Amino acid sequence: RDINISDSNVLVAYFSVTNHTKELAGYAQEYLNSDIFEIVPKQEYTSADIEYNSDCRANREQNDDSARPEIKNKIEDISKYDTVVLGYPIWWSDLPMAVYTFLENNDFNGKTIIPFCTSAGSYMTGKESRIADHAKGATVLNKGLGLPGRMSQDDPKAVKSEVEKWLKEIGYAK
Repeated sequence: RDINISDSNVLVAYFSVTNHTKELAGYAQEYLNSDIFEIVPKQEYTSADIEYNSDCRANREQNDDSARPEIKNKIEDISKYDTVVLGYPIWWSDLPMAVYTFLENNDFNGKTIIPFCTSAGSYMTGKESRIADHAKGATVLNKGLGLPGRMSQDDPKAVKSEVEKWLKEIGYAK
């Protein structure tokens, strides 16, 4: 069944270092006419921190399932949202550990989380199933969206169209 966007309190929350996910989040926020929240780590990532062919910070964190980078900002009142559209890049076939910090530090009980991701290679990897383990009480919609990160630079109109098509497919009628 279609969900009338104006009847649902939606938040688009995203984590982005290279701005690819930020771009998709912006398209979703625009389509949904929702609030938007950027997950910002207290210690922001530099390009050296995500240089995957080295012993970079992101690699060390992704190899430590207990790593939880501290988040600098907070959602003022998450209780006013029914649905959280959650965007993130894929880091070594998983959500970045900063996203797990975000999920564990907010009350998602009774909320629906709809994931979307960007990646250079693997998109929805199956690890999005872990979202429910870290966002206690949430329902996670398993029809997420995965797109190549560079696509936003190469063809922004196509990305916007894909985001809107996906949101319509999962029931968000405009």
